[in-house]
Amino acid sequence: MLRSGALLFPLLFLLTAGCQETKEPTITLTQAQWEEVKKEVLPAPPERYTHKVGADFGGKFRLLGVDVAPEKVKPGQEVTLTWYFECLEETGVNYQVFVHIDHKGPGATRQGADHHPVRDLYQTSRWKKGDIVRDRQKVRLRPNFPGGPATLFVGMWDPGTGQRLPLRNGTAVKNDGGHRVEAGGFEVLGKKAKPAAPRVYVVRPLDGTITIDGKLDDEGWKKVAKTGRLGDTRGGEQNAGETWAKVTRDDTHLYVAFFGEDKDAWGELDKRDADTWTQEVFELFIDPDGDAKNYLELQITPRGTLFDARFADKLGRGQGTRQEQIDNARAWNGNIEFAAHVDGTLNNHADQDKSWSAEFKIPFADVPGGAPNNGASWRVNFYRFDAPRDADGKPGRQVAWAWSPPLGSFHNVDRYGSLRFLGAGDALDPKPSLSTDGREKLTPGDLPVAPTKPGNGEVAPDRPE
Repeated sequence: MLRSGALLFPLLFLLTAGCQETKEPTITLTQAQWEEVKKEVLPAPPERYTHKVGADFGGKFRLLGVDVAPEKVKPGQEVTLTWYFECLEETGVNYQVFVHIDHKGPGATRQGADHHPVRDLYQTSRWKKGDIVRDRQKVRLRPNFPGGPATLFVGMWDPGTGQRLPLRNGTAVKNDGGHRVEAGGFEVLGKKAKPAAPRVYVVRPLDGTITIDGKLDDEGWKKVAKTGRLGDTRGGEQNAGETWAKVTRDDTHLYVAFFGEDKDAWGELDKRDADTWTQEVFELFIDPDGDAKNYLELQITPRGTLFDARFADKLGRGQGTRQEQIDNARAWNGNIEFAAHVDGTLNNHADQDKSWSAEFKIPFADVPGGAPNNGASWRVNFYRFDAPRDADGKPGRQVAWAWSPPLGSFHNVDRYGSLRFLGAGDALDPKPSLSTDGREKLTPGDLPVAPTKPGNGEVAPDRPE
């Protein structure tokens, strides 16, 4: 669930199983590395910057500004971002700088560049009060990064907890309300992307019966179309191979199925509402009116462990800390039937599984607004987290996939696709729009989006989600 990167909130971050926090270790430097670090601790801040910022992160660090060179760059080329920080308060925590390079036009894209300062050598637990730290960062743009303005968003976060440092002077600096500060940007001299067609899935009434056992072998599922394959959360061409969802309904319930190929399906968490997103999971978000308020998030693991939550406001913009918002949301429990099934052996790294699948039977009474009328559209998204294990059986790097690329937080409701509810014999409306504000015109169909070529899809999802 809760994410803020693959290319997920800060971008790269792995939590240990369960709810325990971890501490980012401090590395040991050689004498030569210390000499390198000393050159980046300045006696005074520069007189000018390409972009002056002045953001106060948690009363601990001030981002003074950033230099960008060159200010015009082609896709696949390197850009140097030189960040200037002032240490306001010493800390024992090794915070990372998270950097999001966002293109917001057609083909909206985000490229992440999280790092420890000074090429990972000068971790923040070593900073002294009053230090002026110059942090040079070289970033090579992806070859398919769209042409046009690229905006820099930056903040600081603790990889041990997944928490961002709060922005203390948000009224004085440009920011997105999620403790991400806008820090200027640069021009990308590339081909401008064409607007992507919004994702839409037509939901028809259930024809047959469905038993909630996770197996997806009931008559009721056989006539239901698959979504297109889940793909890159950043909108790239990679996809998750044979990973898809199906949706149908009756008068009182919404039925959702997930399927994903998996050679090693595993899950250790066994308590409802555990931090399931730290392992392997399918995820479903439902926000019928698309206003990023009062929406549902459901997750299920191969073990059949459920996480169900109801968010009053978009994660990161509600009351309390991020963790408090998560805990308040998961205090809600729906009357949901659910099950998971592994085609293989759960939690056995020694053999090779084929896939795992899951089902939800969700009462419309649990969904804000209740049952939809024919012709209605709901904002939804489907996600998958895969966590392949290494040869020794330890979890490796997580990968995340999405039906409709969220381009950042999995809670970016404005990036979701649409479920369009039609009767069994209803014709497709040639010009339907979302029920929220009609901004997006969709072209719905009963057939899934054409699948793309498989890829490794490795991304770092925003955490936690």
